[in-house]
Formats: sequence, C-alpha cells, structure tokens
Amino acid sequence: IASRFRSCRELFFTGTKRTFLEGVMDATTTPTPLSNDEYELPRDVRTLRVNRLKARRAMTSNDSNLKRKHSVFSQMQREMRGWSGATLRRGFVAKGHGGQ
Repeated sequence: IASRFRSCRELFFTGTKRTFLEGVMDATTTPTPLSNDEYELPRDVRTLRVNRLKARRAMTSNDSNLKRKHSVFSQMQREMRGWSGATLRRGFVAKGHGGQ
C-alpha cells in the first residue's frame, strides 16, 4: 500500500496545495465597488499600457540591454511598480467579459 501511495503522491499533494492556495486567494481578494455606469470600469481597476511592437523590435535586436528594457515583462513591471498587493488581488468581472 505504501508504494502505491508513494507513486500517487503528486496527485494527493498537488490537490492539497491547490486547495490551500485557492482558499488563500479567496480570503485575500480585494472587493471592487461597482461603477455608476455599467459599461465603465470602476476607478479602482487599473489598466496596463504595454507596447508590444516596441517589445517585438527589441526581441529581434542583438542588444541585451534593449531587450531587458523594452520586453513585455519589463514594461509591465515598470507600470506596476507602485501598485500595492491589494491592487493585484482585486476581483472584478466586467459586463461582457464572459467571466474572464
């Protein structure tokens, strides 16, 4: 029995970890008040501006500093630098987003 349990440990422990993490995420999600206009995002929901064309050009370059500065990840990091953890855990589904 022990060898069978050991061979399936990834299934058991992965499920346990996932359940725990989902519980933590649910408990720490920041509620978002609705906007007065149903088609407008609430002011607490932030948007990121990422220039994918600039990132694509940088990725085709041989300059590693240029890649590091203009990659999509770097642009997102720069935009989100001042955001609090609560901002990143904000729960909101906009009308017409189909639950995304």
